[in-house]
Amino acid sequence: MRSLEGLRHSYEYKLRQIIRAYEASRASFDEDLNNIGSSPDSKLILMAKDDYQDTFDYLVDLHYEADTAITLIREAFTLALFHYWEKCGQSWLRTPGYRFKKSNTRLTDSGDYLADYETLDLMRMVANTVKHHSAELWRNYPEMFSPLVADYLEDGFTPPYADLIYLTDEHMKRFITALWNSGPNAEAKPVF
Repeated sequence: MRSLEGLRHSYEYKLRQIIRAYEASRASFDEDLNNIGSSPDSKLILMAKDDYQDTFDYLVDLHYEADTAITLIREAFTLALFHYWEKCGQSWLRTPGYRFKKSNTRLTDSGDYLADYETLDLMRMVANTVKHHSAELWRNYPEMFSPLVADYLEDGFTPPYADLIYLTDEHMKRFITALWNSGPNAEAKPVF
């Protein structure tokens, strides 16, 4: 049997790799957002174009594209983080299946593992929304969605929940911190 320290080290190492991949995926889009309107390139565009409305529209499009890409990256990495948790839980329990509540209870009842249930459950709901258009997240956290969801429902239509969810940087920090503070109950180093 592997020691909790060894399990913790392996868990943190792989989690750190997911975090690094998330940061790398975002880097160029974050740079685009920071540069829009203030970079030498955008200033040259403003000076070179005769039609300022076209320039404004162009910069708005650049912002929209970068923001949309970051939203997709947040969704993808929320799935990656939650599935990493599920995979680890399945391995630690040495079982072929993973049922969220039952598995987390079994893990933490032993005292050998920690789990931030509330945040892990939020991640589960986000994953189910993104993958399956589940309405469970909407029922519990409507503030995480576009107001268009309420419009769809008011008009009698089923909203495309996955297309109307909005994850923020604060959500991602919460998810990463929750995973960092969960897992094998051995000394954990701060992630932020």
